[in-house]
Amino acid sequence: MNRVPARTGLSLLEVVISLSLLGAATAALVQLLESARVASVQAVRETEAVVYCESILGEIVSSGVAPVEIAEEMIGEDPAWVYSVEIAETDWPTLTETTVRVMHRNLNDNIDADVSLTRWIYIPAAEEGL
Repeated sequence: MNRVPARTGLSLLEVVISLSLLGAATAALVQLLESARVASVQAVRETEAVVYCESILGEIVSSGVAPVEIAEEMIGEDPAWVYSVEIAETDWPTLTETTVRVMHRNLNDNIDADVSLTRWIYIPAAEEGL
């Protein structure tokens, strides 16, 4: 009788293949986690930009005076956050179309968050001149 000797371990080829598959899976997982981190940071930045936009528009509306145009002014003391206000005339003299744009520039001077909100604002002082 010819008996095949019992195998007690793995061959070198099997170990190398297993390690290469493990390395490829680990590399894919690390890349996936990094892209999730980048997306998370971008979502946080855009949420902050929306909050800044709403805050600035709220200040303009509650001031009760006609808004003025502003070109790229810093928000607070952080030079990465800037905002601008654009005013457009409408067909009605008592309404203005006010657009607030908030941007965040990262360390490479690339814009990684850019949000604009537009609101029509009633200006009662414009009625007095009619």
